[in-house]
This record gives sequence, C-alpha cells and structure tokens, in this order.
Amino acid sequence: MLSITDNVLYVIDSSGCQQLFDTDKLKSALQDAFEASGNPNSYLAEDIACAVESAMMESMRSERIFTQSEVDSAVSRILENAGCANVAQIFRRANSHLYIALDANEKDALMLITRHLGLSEPMAGTLAAQVVSALKKLNIASASPALYLELARYYEQHSGSALTTAPEQSKSAPAGGKLLLPAAQANELMPEKSRHWLDSKIIKLANISKLYPNFRLSLDLAALAEKLNLTPPVTDLELAPALYEAGEKVSEWLNLICARLDLERVPLYLILVNLDEFTERYLGASYPEGRLNALEIASLFRNAMGYPVTKVRCRTRR
Repeated sequence: MLSITDNVLYVIDSSGCQQLFDTDKLKSALQDAFEASGNPNSYLAEDIACAVESAMMESMRSERIFTQSEVDSAVSRILENAGCANVAQIFRRANSHLYIALDANEKDALMLITRHLGLSEPMAGTLAAQVVSALKKLNIASASPALYLELARYYEQHSGSALTTAPEQSKSAPAGGKLLLPAAQANELMPEKSRHWLDSKIIKLANISKLYPNFRLSLDLAALAEKLNLTPPVTDLELAPALYEAGEKVSEWLNLICARLDLERVPLYLILVNLDEFTERYLGASYPEGRLNALEIASLFRNAMGYPVTKVRCRTRR
C-alpha cells in the first residue's frame, strides 16, 4: 500500500511537547508572512517548507527530532538567502516562541548533543565541554537548546549533520525567487499523445522554482473516475489500467523535464488531491475511515512510475 508516513519527523515545540512536523502548517505560516510583507512570491512558501523538510529527512542524527527554534532558524536563513529579508522578519515576529532554557552545564549539553546530533562519547563529551565553556565565557547562565546545538555544530566543524545546512541549496537563488520552469512550459514537454492527462486535470504539476527545485505533482483520483464514467463502488481493477498508463507516461515526462533543465532527478512530492471526494463518492466509504482503500488504489500509480517518490501527501476539499 502507498504510505504517507514514511520518514516521520518530530518537532519539540515551545512547551516541550513532541509533535509531528506539519509541512502544510509551515507552508501556511510562510504564505501569511509573504502576504503581510507585500511580497508577491508567496508561491515559494511550499518550496521553502519542502526544503526544510528535506533537510530534516537528510539529517545524520540518529533520531529525527528537532526543536522548533531549529526549524524557524532554517526558514529564516532560506528566506534571507533568497532576498526575502522582510518576509523573514515578519515570519520571525509572527512565529516567535518562548523557548525552553537550560542551565549551562555539561550534563544537559551532553544529553542534547547525544540525542539531537547522534554523537557518542568521546566526541559528544568533548563538544559538551566546549559548549559550556563558551557559554560561561559569554556570561550566559542559561540558553535555549538551539544555542547548545548551534555551538556544538560549530565545534564539530560543520560536519553536515545540522538541519541549517539546507539554506546552502538556496544561495544561488536570485532575489524574488524567480521560477526555474513555469508549469505551462513544463506541460509543453508532455508528449501530445499523453497531454490528455493534463487537459482533464487528473495530473497537474506546480511551478518549479530556483529556490528548491522539486516536482509537486497532483493526482486527482476523483477526476480520473469521472473521466472513465465509472459508477460506485469503484474497484482497483477498474482503475488499474489507466493508473498504470498514467504512471508510466508521467515518469517519462518528469525525466524529460530534468533533461531540459540539465538536472539530476529532483525530489518528487506526490499530492493526492480531493481524496475525500474520491473516497466518499466512488468508494462509498466515509473519510478518513476509507482513506486506506483510496491509498491502496493510488499505489498503482506510484508502482508504475520509474521515477522515485520522495513523499506522499493527502489533500482534501475540507
């Protein structure tokens, strides 16, 4: 079955609670910041959220648990490197948190370094001592976990395990975050015989930006069932031929786009839109109770693709 829980990430919020990282929530906060600043490039919000998520997924730490301050810091740096300093300022102001403060001692520093950087003795102990020594020299009696970790990463000589290495991807992005390839131009690369998948809105590709090149591909199972004139309850056998064909053609199309852009394969985010409508209207089940059946059918599309899927997301009308 198609899984939407691969690479689960957690964030420790300002109250110390561990929460699942919510990409859509971060995207919404970023869109609000773009709108409040008057910056017209709010389409970058999802790219930035995906970039942060990607950096978290690629982190070398043993447990994929991050502090909220780490996430916010990564977002701010990406915005600033993209020439959106005003947006970064508004984002920080709107999403400021009262972070946990820990007394400057080696025991707590060692615990944070071991848990969040995935290091063990003797390296972890050495870094803990260096961090606490630095805090004392600065006359800092207590500090947020994020500061402990930033200092530890510094002394580790930026080995690549830190979340905030993500902004490196965006240094070449021009101010305003211009598009690498508009969706309309990407659609033109779809072979004529397969263009009907786009025309019927069963498949849709978002704009590709220079900030974080990625494919955000939408699949609408409800639109597919409607195009095929299927009557509920729909079975996977009825949809399988079309999904297999779509998966193969879309995979070829994405490879053509990569070749056009002279890029290696970029991350692919598969977004299942209107999944509640498909579940309720064509499977005869309530949502989200019937979501697993819908995901089982969507997996036919993914299995037919020769292009690897980085993450699967579900989007509903409500």
